[in-house]
Amino acid sequence: MLHGRSGVTDAIAVVERQLIEVSQHGERRLPLVAAKRAAAHPADLAAWLAGEVDPDRTLALARALMALDRKAWAQHPLPPAPVSRKEAGNEGVYYYPDDAWLVIRLALLPWSLPDGRVIGADPVIFRRLANGDATTAVDLALRHLRVAGIRTAVRTVALPPGTARLWAAALAFPIHKGTAKYFLRRLDSTENQETTQ
Repeated sequence: MLHGRSGVTDAIAVVERQLIEVSQHGERRLPLVAAKRAAAHPADLAAWLAGEVDPDRTLALARALMALDRKAWAQHPLPPAPVSRKEAGNEGVYYYPDDAWLVIRLALLPWSLPDGRVIGADPVIFRRLANGDATTAVDLALRHLRVAGIRTAVRTVALPPGTARLWAAALAFPIHKGTAKYFLRRLDSTENQETTQ
């Protein structure tokens, strides 16, 4: 699955394999779930999506980390400290992935939303993105979110095919449920109102 020729291609292959395996059991979800305290941080995902991270080196490191004993990690996790970024001149402010990518990430969750709503991952969303067609991928993801009652200001996106593939590869890095909840509140203003009432 990880051939080491291209980090982006390897990450896309990981996601594709997971989607195929879960579909053989009749499920519609992206089953990539992070080990305890090993979920991707939004700032790191934003750096990946912005092209600030070397995909080849990242996936080479991932191959090495796969050799770790999962049980030992669960007992004594050593998560890296999240990277803080400068945003509008403020030290220590994290920045987040593009809202259009958040739409795709939420449409391809491995579990239901915190309130129990199930979006149901459509593998076509991922495959369109992996083939360089971000516009169709976001349109499909938006439809799935609308069916689940999620309203967002995102309407469409236009990206070069290489960037769309980078976005697809980012789905190989699982997020925490709390991160998904934050992404949902960021995208849908009605979620903010419901949590403050």
